[in-house]
Amino acid sequence: MNKRRKAPRRAGKKRPPRDPRALAQAIFARVNPVQVAVSALRGKDQRIKMKVWELLVAYHYGRPAHRLEASGPNGGPMKVIWDIPAPERERAEEKKPKEKEKHALRPSS
Repeated sequence: MNKRRKAPRRAGKKRPPRDPRALAQAIFARVNPVQVAVSALRGKDQRIKMKVWELLVAYHYGRPAHRLEASGPNGGPMKVIWDIPAPERERAEEKKPKEKEKHALRPSS
């Protein structure tokens, strides 16, 4: 049997929390998140700056609503028809079996 053995833990090393909120709280207990965000915004990498900025703006103002735009043929407006007749439906009391069906439904003796 080939079982994987886990590496022994070093003394003083704790298992990271499985809960992301608990992990963030543990990190923020040791590092000032404001200083980290400011240093990221002052850094040279534009992608990191924009990602941090978008995240901070979303936290402050909320995320924008997603818009769904539907268009008709060739990008024009959609045509909505409101007066389409509904299909005619038979009522249960009006639906009676025909004469031939009556005989077929009787049990044979």
